[in-house]
Amino acid sequence: MISLQQQARRFLAHSSNARLFCSNTNQTIWASNQTLQSRIESALNQKAKISTVLEQWRQQGNKLNPSLVRGIFEKLRDSKRYPQALEVSQWMAERKICSLVPEDYAARFNLVESVLGLEEAEKFLEKVPENLKALLETEVDEILREMKDNNVKLDSLTLNNVLRVYAAESDVASMEKLLEGSEEAASTLQLRTVLDMAKAYLRVGSKREARGMLLRAEVLNEPASYVELMRLYGEAGKCSEDIYRIWNLYKKTGKQNSEGFLALLGSLLNLDDTKGAAEMYYKEYECSGLEFDVRIPNTLVSGFRKKGMVRKADNLMNKTLRNKMLADKEIAPLLEEWGKPSELRDLIKNLKDSNQFSKALEASSWLYYADRLDLTEKVLGLKEADKFFNTSIPENMKSFSVYSTLLNSYTRSHQNIDKAEAIFEKMGELGFLTKLSPFKSMISLYSVLGKPAEIENLLRKMKEKNIEPDSVTMNNVLRVNAYVSAVDLMDEHKSQWVDDGELKLEVETMEAMAAAYEKAGSILKAVEITTSKQEVYRLRDMIGEMGNEEYLSVIRSLSKLGDVQGAQEMYGEWEQVKGVEFDARIPGLLISRYCQVEGDEMKARQMLNSSRQKVNETEFKLFMKDMGLTLLFIPVVMSVIWLCTTFPPIIFMLMLGYFLP
Repeated sequence: MISLQQQARRFLAHSSNARLFCSNTNQTIWASNQTLQSRIESALNQKAKISTVLEQWRQQGNKLNPSLVRGIFEKLRDSKRYPQALEVSQWMAERKICSLVPEDYAARFNLVESVLGLEEAEKFLEKVPENLKALLETEVDEILREMKDNNVKLDSLTLNNVLRVYAAESDVASMEKLLEGSEEAASTLQLRTVLDMAKAYLRVGSKREARGMLLRAEVLNEPASYVELMRLYGEAGKCSEDIYRIWNLYKKTGKQNSEGFLALLGSLLNLDDTKGAAEMYYKEYECSGLEFDVRIPNTLVSGFRKKGMVRKADNLMNKTLRNKMLADKEIAPLLEEWGKPSELRDLIKNLKDSNQFSKALEASSWLYYADRLDLTEKVLGLKEADKFFNTSIPENMKSFSVYSTLLNSYTRSHQNIDKAEAIFEKMGELGFLTKLSPFKSMISLYSVLGKPAEIENLLRKMKEKNIEPDSVTMNNVLRVNAYVSAVDLMDEHKSQWVDDGELKLEVETMEAMAAAYEKAGSILKAVEITTSKQEVYRLRDMIGEMGNEEYLSVIRSLSKLGDVQGAQEMYGEWEQVKGVEFDARIPGLLISRYCQVEGDEMKARQMLNSSRQKVNETEFKLFMKDMGLTLLFIPVVMSVIWLCTTFPPIIFMLMLGYFLP
């Protein structure tokens, strides 16, 4: 049975008895097409698109049946060419080579998450038909039954993956049942799992249970979760004290940004704390020194209007426009701040409600073009969208949101990298490269194409502009460096983002990095970052002779992955190794685990007492060793003293003869 850990990536899973693209027939068909195979291998060597090779093959009158394409896909995936495998999968779906089944969506989902990151995977998930999502969850249930029948226990990683599957389907009953039967593994729930479960409870209206999960997430004390926690507490809807508590933690990180203020104000307004939201806006946001983001005052304006506070809404709206020097000018500079149509719609409504009709009309024109461009690409294709951009949108209406929409269309399609780069360059000329989104789109594209050098160039430009990458972007960067074995570069970014606690790595990122470390011969680094205890044992066997550092890495990883028994057995093995000095860090790992996670004070005390005894024994041996040398030296010293006192002239002459030439 294929590992459930590999099947249940975040939300979806595909079963072992119906695994997509996995049959000897596919491999045979693929191997029999030597000409096509050589063309694909040539494209891989030249880093060219595989879809272009397949399209040309079709246009030359050759038949591409589903089995052949799936054989190609499987070969690419098994050789860990994930961006190319995703490209073939997308091409197969777009060209309707075959009818899609649940396993198709599952395999595609896993690749999207691995190559493009969680955000794109979530977008893809939204497109999966509801009936197919239910079928995929049924497959996970079947695998769990097989594991139970074979007395296979759930480890922590597998439990987290399965819970995310249930959470995606809002199947809270299955979530709770699974937790009840896995108390030990449940103690190591990951932050992402806890937050997904909280969202599932919110979707079914169980706010009390959702708040319980949020409190559990809060205990994990992950700074990267503070913004999302504020938003979710706002939805859980009990009291605004929760929001203020997380806000105070968020402020201590010293990394406040617009998203944090949006979460703060939006959540307070959701909880009807309009007074608190206004106070936080005027006392905190206006004094924050952050670059102006019109979405923030707009959020408060909308909140005022919902409460019937029309005068306050008008005052804030007029103050915002006045401060941006727009009272007697065009609204175009303000509109450049927008990236999302929903935010632009809110602004239009507030402008209308404030009798700013001419500006509302101008804003609606911008919204029309951005929406129309996006719909044209989705319905008629990229070629028509490009034509609409060039011939139907006036130059003065080609805003940040319009250019950003066009850029996203090209980076999503992966069809024309030159065009995407040209649009990005044009945005730079127009002064539109002041936000993360265009950089994020290009980094996503370069990640798919396996171009780390181009990504590094973008990161340098972002740093120059003080634009911070988000979690999805950072995971993408680390993965692409892992895929191309750029270990030094990967380590540099890991030190910058991960070691200082700024980034929570995704499972696929850690797996890719572990494979890169192993390939580079850095086995201990692979042990430290792998997400599978089976991999820890396999890598441990590769190490050969084990010393303190090796045992430290293996025991730390097993403990982190919830394999306490394995960590204890490895500790026992370390105790039996002869010639290895006592290292207090090693028992310290288990003591920490017993105290912080297991809650087993007795085991912690036993381990502590045992360690103290070993320290005393070690010190005594060192003392006796030193004393042994001293006892050997005493007779010599005493002899010299006797000679000096009994025959001083003779000794003086001997010493004089020794030191003088």
